[in-house]
Amino acid sequence: MKNNTVYKIIIRSSVLLIILFLGCKNMFLNPCENDNKIITTGTYLQANVDKEMWGDFQLVLELDKPRYLLNESIQTKLYFENIGEKTITLDGILPERNSANPPRLSIWTNNGNRFEINKLLDNLQNDNKIVINPGKSVMLMQNDLTQVGGVILHEDTSGVGYIAEELDKVYSKFEKGIYNIQAGFLPTPQIYSSITDTLTFMIE
Repeated sequence: MKNNTVYKIIIRSSVLLIILFLGCKNMFLNPCENDNKIITTGTYLQANVDKEMWGDFQLVLELDKPRYLLNESIQTKLYFENIGEKTITLDGILPERNSANPPRLSIWTNNGNRFEINKLLDNLQNDNKIVINPGKSVMLMQNDLTQVGGVILHEDTSGVGYIAEELDKVYSKFEKGIYNIQAGFLPTPQIYSSITDTLTFMIE
């Protein structure tokens, strides 16, 4: 990440970002608060899915609390949970593979800053099938936002999509204020693609 290299995000990523931002609902209302934790979920993007055939699942995004002090650790988790009665099998998740996106977090602020993080767990970065039995889940991402790398996004004036400035730590561009975070996962088979609702947290 020498000299914060600037590069074009491929169209596939731009499409996911557009879906994420357009899909934002209740930007300042967290769907679920459990003690200090804040949690939101997503499931099938398609309507009327045959769950007898495909099973049932939810993509779960979790933060350890809704308010933080500047430079305080911000713990996030993203996991895929089988809540049905049928075993779900996903293809392996390789970030560079063309046929599927790795899971990613999208974060944006009221002043227009947008960030993207796709640092998944190391043990998932292979071609091994991911088998999730009923009642079980698989952890996809578990990060401290103050320590993880990613990109800050700038709109491309040519209209192609976004230009991303790569950051060793996205938190280096964070400041006090309100942040919105949402997760997306487009695995294969694509029937299991999902985007969560939005969580809001504050840095004070």
